[in-house]
This record gives sequence, structure tokens and C-alpha cells, in this order.
Amino acid sequence: PNDVVLIYATGLGSVTNQPSTGSAAKSDPLSLATIQPTVAVDGKEAELLFSGLAPGFVGLYQLNVRLPPELPTGNLDVVVRSGNQESKAVKIAVAQPSLQPPSINEDYCYGPMCELTAQQIEEIKEMIGYE
Repeated sequence: PNDVVLIYATGLGSVTNQPSTGSAAKSDPLSLATIQPTVAVDGKEAELLFSGLAPGFVGLYQLNVRLPPELPTGNLDVVVRSGNQESKAVKIAVAQPSLQPPSINEDYCYGPMCELTAQQIEEIKEMIGYE
């Protein structure tokens, strides 16, 4: 929930800065969809951040959407609507973010943490409130 996901699609209609037939879309200027689609996840509307041709590709649309914050977890339906057209539902796996911080201990180290002593690791844990 509340994450940004990219959806790729075809057939979403006309765009600004239309590339010539068979040519890839440019990143500058972007080719934006002239009809703004809507995206529903589990029946809830997602926030549309970008809708247009995917730069570097021919005829491929890219939708950047922020998932609604109130989504349940599980495999949820995603539906794109543009004008009077509606896509078939596809599934997206949604999980709650983990609130558990990564483990910090002397048995597992990566990068500069490997240089620390057990006492220094304990002091860092205390300083950042790690339990």
C-alpha cells in the first residue's frame, strides 16, 4: 500500500509528441496520453502519476501509479480504464511492509559493520533505540 508501481499497456490512444510510426518514444519531450486513464486496485482508485509512452519503446504505454494506502494484503485485481474502454483484470501481489528492522549483530556483518567490535555494535543499538 502507498507504493508506486509501473504498469505497462498498449492501446491507450493518442499522445502528445507522437513519435513517427515504428519509432521509439523519446524521454525528452515525453509523449503523454491525451486521455488520462484511471487505475483501480481492488476497486479503489490509484493515484495516477504518469501516463504516456514508455521512453525507448515502440507503442508501449507506461502508467506510474501510487497504490491506495488502505489496500488489504493478497493478490488483488488491477483494472485500467481509458475513455469508454476497460482492461481485463490482472492480479498484483500486495503485502504490508515489514516493520522489523534488519538484524544488527556481530555474527552478520556487511561493509564497515565488519570492523566494529561487539561492544561498539551494542553501543550503536542503544544509540538508535534498537531492541
